[in-house]
Amino acid sequence: MKKVILFLIMATFCFTAELQAEDKKASALIVIKNDFVEPEKAESYHKQSMTIYCHDGNWFGGGLSVTVKPKYDYTEVKPWFTLNKGPLYFLGGLSTDSSGNDYIQGGGWYINKFGKFKVFFDLRNYWNIDGESSDYLDCFLEGEYPLGKKFYVGLDLDYCHYWQDEDHNFYFVGPYVGYKVMDNLSVYLRLSCDWNVVHDNADRTDKARIGLKVTF
Repeated sequence: MKKVILFLIMATFCFTAELQAEDKKASALIVIKNDFVEPEKAESYHKQSMTIYCHDGNWFGGGLSVTVKPKYDYTEVKPWFTLNKGPLYFLGGLSTDSSGNDYIQGGGWYINKFGKFKVFFDLRNYWNIDGESSDYLDCFLEGEYPLGKKFYVGLDLDYCHYWQDEDHNFYFVGPYVGYKVMDNLSVYLRLSCDWNVVHDNADRTDKARIGLKVTF
């Protein structure tokens, strides 16, 4: 597992360097997240995530997300590639974690701006390739609006449906506020609640996130 993670991270950084060398329009985004998680029926824990996404400035991009939960010795890795025409992106990739859950992921993004209001919609389905995990659909929506030149506010919404058990759904809502330290650097705070609903039994989890966004 560690060798796979190391290879994917190295491949992503090489991909970033290649894009920046070949095309001056190439761009990159790095998002670092620190989540403090308080489950309703379990002990609290800390989760850390990093996402790197690079785009060649034309139609091709690639990304990698790595998530770790140190308390549970858990690691998740998600590499993917995108092809886009305007605001519509096709996405395909993999997902694997240290618990043995392996998936192929596929779907798309819609990224656009309406005046000052930014919209990001992420729709993905995960098909298991380990023969045991449940396939699931993940729908994520983010809206963001600036407050002056430095501050901005937004709202994250997420819904997951697990196909092998039609009575298993996941709901998430998380408002956030951010501050632009520089044009290419911002920090944000998000407070959220989610509900894991299985056969009408809902387990609630509260979270607080401190995030950092860097663009190149």
